[in-house]
Amino acid sequence: MKHLKITSVLLSAAMCASMVMSPVPVFADETESTSETQKIEETEKEETKTKETEKKVTETKETQETKASEETKETEEPAKETEAAETQEPVKETESEQTQVPEETVKEAEPAETKGPEETKDSQPEVTEDKTLSGSAKKKDVKATAGGKIGDIEWSFDKTKKTITISGSGKMPDYSYSEKAPWDGYKDDIEIVVIEKGITYIGNSSFRKQTKIKSISIPSSVTEIGEYAFEYCDGLTAVTIPGSVTLIGLDAFSKCSNLKSVKLNEGLEKLDYGAFACTAITEISLPKSLKYIVNFAFAETKLKKVVVPANIKGMGGGAFMDCKDLTSVTLPSGFSYISYNMFNGCTRLESVKIPDGITRIDEGAFQDCKSLKSFTVPYGVEEIKYDAFKGSSIKTVTLPSTVKIIGKDAFKNCANLMRVNVTFEAYMNNLEAWDLSPAAKINFLKNNPLKVKGKTAKVKYAKVRKKTRSVKVSKVLKITPKAPGSLEFVKLSGNKKITINKTSGKVTVKKKLKKGTYKVKIKVMSKGNATYKASSWKTVTFKIKVR
Repeated sequence: MKHLKITSVLLSAAMCASMVMSPVPVFADETESTSETQKIEETEKEETKTKETEKKVTETKETQETKASEETKETEEPAKETEAAETQEPVKETESEQTQVPEETVKEAEPAETKGPEETKDSQPEVTEDKTLSGSAKKKDVKATAGGKIGDIEWSFDKTKKTITISGSGKMPDYSYSEKAPWDGYKDDIEIVVIEKGITYIGNSSFRKQTKIKSISIPSSVTEIGEYAFEYCDGLTAVTIPGSVTLIGLDAFSKCSNLKSVKLNEGLEKLDYGAFACTAITEISLPKSLKYIVNFAFAETKLKKVVVPANIKGMGGGAFMDCKDLTSVTLPSGFSYISYNMFNGCTRLESVKIPDGITRIDEGAFQDCKSLKSFTVPYGVEEIKYDAFKGSSIKTVTLPSTVKIIGKDAFKNCANLMRVNVTFEAYMNNLEAWDLSPAAKINFLKNNPLKVKGKTAKVKYAKVRKKTRSVKVSKVLKITPKAPGSLEFVKLSGNKKITINKTSGKVTVKKKLKKGTYKVKIKVMSKGNATYKASSWKTVTFKIKVR
């Protein structure tokens, strides 16, 4: 502004000088030559004054440009540290075009377009992403929210609440080790996962290795949880799986090292490979709807007790492998074999209840069960594979006469094994299975002396007409000697209103059975015990007389 004022003063002085030097009026009586001479002189003086004035203006303009350039250089450094828009003052126009700073000078004064961390943070209050970020998503220092859309699925992350919300309809996409989910860049900030109703499938590796997650909300619309979906989520301590979920995929919650509480609801049908392996689960209630427990589903957990539901159709190898705190297991009927390594390394396992119907015990099934002191192989088992009881602490074992094949080293390193009840044939045909101490005793099973004879039981019509009646087995059968081992009964023929219990032999006469004598044909056998082999089937007929 000072330079502009100086220029105005100089222009005013030049105008005043011009007025002072203007020619004096010429009277009519003077000669023309004098008049012309004076005019020429005056014109020369005016041109001289004008040139001097223009020279001063030019000098002033150059001085002003030099100072403006110096001021621009002085402001260039602070401009790099702050926003260009805040540090640069707009060039003001003057009344005269001759005194304006040239456009080139203004451009030189503008700082380079540089953004520091603070400017980036403030200038991007909202970040939006889509699936194109998959595989290369980098952590964003967002101020409020981030999000994107993948087909019919939307996601948004609220940094303030540390919450990611998945909404929309249908299946979430699958991701992998190399192709990360678009929100993976925020994994150090995500603590809460909210999946809204409408989502039907949680994709593979969706939240894998997002170790800060503490809470997961799964809606009733989800029917399947994909592979590795929450693997390595170390911050997770509890999860509830709704009844709509029928499948929990491979390693879905594997290696969630602090996961202690899991609630499974009716509707779940399959736990895939390693679904909850390497977690801190201490107890689990398996729903009745569960049909399959696949390999290593609960391996290396903190489980203490397991009751497998009755409807189970199969359990994979290593399902409870290396569960060091497991002490008790109850298995139902319904599957035909105990898989390989199922209880391998369960060093505190003391009790295992195995039902009839098992035909095979696979390799390593009870290997290194250091607290397992006694074990009764159920009737019907035909094969025990290699290493099945290797390194266990069994003191006595009874093998039924159905066992024909015993694998190599099945009972190796069983230093406490002192009594073996087995058939002569099974022992001699499988010598590589044994590693017995000289003090161990082998008891070869004897032939079963079971004898059965039918009897006639009487039932009063007045009672059976109104109500179903039960008849003790001793009323319909004479068994001699006292049954060596548990018995099994199978009805072959007879009136439909007369039935017999398979294990107890109790006879049931249903109400409204008419008067008369009814014959019932059955077969009976003994499964044997630690002294006797199983018997052959005995066919017999008893009578029920309604009078």
